[in-house]
Amino acid sequence: MTRISKPPKERRKEILDAALELFLKNGYENTSVADIVARLGVAQGLFYYYFKSKEEVYRAALEQYTDDFALRLTALILEDRPFIGKIEMVVKTFEVMFAESEHALMDTLHLAEHIELDNRLSLHVAQLLIEPVTGVLREMNDKGFTRLENTETTATFLIFGIYGLLHGDLEHIHRIAFDTAEVVRLTARVLGVSEEDLKRI
Repeated sequence: MTRISKPPKERRKEILDAALELFLKNGYENTSVADIVARLGVAQGLFYYYFKSKEEVYRAALEQYTDDFALRLTALILEDRPFIGKIEMVVKTFEVMFAESEHALMDTLHLAEHIELDNRLSLHVAQLLIEPVTGVLREMNDKGFTRLENTETTATFLIFGIYGLLHGDLEHIHRIAFDTAEVVRLTARVLGVSEEDLKRI
């Protein structure tokens, strides 16, 4: 039987997808390299050709996970809906993500040795959102809804403000405990508009 050879990039992604699926389902501690290769039906040697260890594939899988999550958020931000709706949908998406990944990813990430990785990945998501939010704010300026002097700085301030709220409680990281309505009020002040305006623009 002829063995099917796949491009390295495609094969690596297959391993990442399988690993992430198992990490989400079983958690880090309950997932082994043997489980990952069994899921794919390949030899362990193939796994070690692409990754040195379970820890390495775990980190790579999380990076892929956060990239995909950032794309989901970007799509929501760019949807044609009032700005207040964008805020509400972003917060709701965070809630869903935290719920679906808490067992497998968040509990492991918040062990002492993984806090640095958690912070780096969260910052990565926040940084990826700066460009689309800046674009939305520029459009609001162009339409005369706002008069922001620096849309990129404002976007960065808003994104990292929400980031700070999500990470402000060290005992309950990634548990949304703030009032979305308060975020809307603060956002309106930053943009120099009323809360009612946020429902229209």
